Amino acid sequence: TDQIEGPKDGPRLNPLDAKFRSFGFEVREINGHSYDQIFEALKDIRIRKNNPRPLMIIAHTKKGKGALLMEDKRLWHYRVPAGEDLALVARELGQAKFMDRVPTDGITEYGGE
Repeated sequence: TDQIEGPKDGPRLNPLDAKFRSFGFEVREINGHSYDQIFEALKDIRIRKNNPRPLMIIAHTKKGKGALLMEDKRLWHYRVPAGEDLALVARELGQAKFMDRVPTDGITEYGGE
């Protein structure tokens, strides 16, 4: 049984922004699921070469975002969906049309062979 199922079961790194600022970093915090925020955070990346401060972008995300089976479950950091789990996730993410391209031979429930 996996004992690290919860989203807060990992190492405690907060306040991550303050730690990097204390080392002189410019810190930008964004929603890592928002393309607009990602592109906004990176828009000046090419002209930063003259900036002596390193840049840290902290992208707040949820594991498995959009797939209810996986969302916020650490277990899915090292498991690969297969069979019905894979079909369910593909439907939830709007990718069911690609399921006919997914090889199933040699794949077990946990993604191993």
